[in-house]
Amino acid sequence: MILRYIFAFLFILAGFGSVGAQQLIETDPILASVFPLEEKSNSVVLTQTILLNKEIVPAGSILRVLYVMPQLGDNEVRSEVIKKQQESAYSRAPEIQQKVDSPIVVAAKKLALGTRWTSAQLFRLKLANQNTPDLKLVYQETAEGELREAPLNFLHGLFLGEKAGKVVVIAVERKTSAASANFVAGDAILQIGSQKLDGTLAQFLKVYQEEKSKAEATSSRDFAFQVLPAKQEVPVTKTFKLALSLKSNLLDY
Repeated sequence: MILRYIFAFLFILAGFGSVGAQQLIETDPILASVFPLEEKSNSVVLTQTILLNKEIVPAGSILRVLYVMPQLGDNEVRSEVIKKQQESAYSRAPEIQQKVDSPIVVAAKKLALGTRWTSAQLFRLKLANQNTPDLKLVYQETAEGELREAPLNFLHGLFLGEKAGKVVVIAVERKTSAASANFVAGDAILQIGSQKLDGTLAQFLKVYQEEKSKAEATSSRDFAFQVLPAKQEVPVTKTFKLALSLKSNLLDY
């Protein structure tokens, strides 16, 4: 009975029941089980450098919070709306046209500033329940570093990390071009197009962009990766078929 209450409490802390009808990101293996992290000095830190979208998050980064932008009905957002309205009503100064964060963004930033993970278990529980496409990860590269954020989505469905001097697939999102090209966790990417990789995500992104531009200019739009599958000694080629984009449209000058 006691264990049941403890587990229920952990679910509440992790945000269970807050997703509703939102669709989760489905990966192989399950994202929460392979996210590379550990508890260290009362924080949760990354154990390897990873790529989220096109954002490189270095190993050792401190994970502050996972969040989805609050809905307009949330108390924090409502409070910020009222505050902004009051400031506008009482101010006699002429309005200056400049970019100002919306109440939703302000509330989200407050949440990020006030939260830091201290339990790897709770982080994984949260991620297992709320790994939606609009989920964002807030982190610091060092304890005194600035807050950064990265969306929880992956290049062509590939969740990539640096491991043992190689760019390695940590997980593959289902129903994406990566899944269609038969990428699996453990694949080490050795080469993109005609260019070999040095094992860093920084160089991977540079080569990726160059070779992707070349592929987009061809009629086939094939985008080839040379990959060394886990527990194999012979590389294989896995190919994406790039979708048509606005750049290929005659209206795009």
